[in-house]
Amino acid sequence: MKLMIKQKPFILTPYFTVRDEEGNDRFFVKGEKDIAHKDLHICHMDGREILFLKKDFPDPWSFSVLQKGNLVARIREKVPKIGFRHFDIEGPGWICVGSGAFTFDVKFEDQVIAIIKKSPNPLADHYELTYEDERIVPMVIAIILAIDVQVGNVKSGNGS
Repeated sequence: MKLMIKQKPFILTPYFTVRDEEGNDRFFVKGEKDIAHKDLHICHMDGREILFLKKDFPDPWSFSVLQKGNLVARIREKVPKIGFRHFDIEGPGWICVGSGAFTFDVKFEDQVIAIIKKSPNPLADHYELTYEDERIVPMVIAIILAIDVQVGNVKSGNGS
């Protein structure tokens, strides 16, 4: 199964929908405060929050993932090397590895459980998520958001 995330360019507060292959809205993501704070809510289309992604300050490599106020995961990027990125997802015990900034494999016990592909678009970021198990989707969306923030920080020279 596949989902698509397309961000709109030139927005101050992030808000975008996650759609399936047929174009149906499945989830939405909205930012808290402003885009610089990197605090994002992943919600069902009826408005119920599923997960909350919060940048861990002052740690430039880490994000907390909360569900109903409880920490359920921490996404930590190892110091990036040229052409390679590695994120540990503490909690579910996953890793996310990518070559460059465009394709990432999410793995559990050396098995790929999701593939994230980023389309190189200079105006807005577009991601495609391929997966088999519907239960992992909100956490993988959180990983995509963490990747997007980290790659953006490296491109702009902010923090990472």
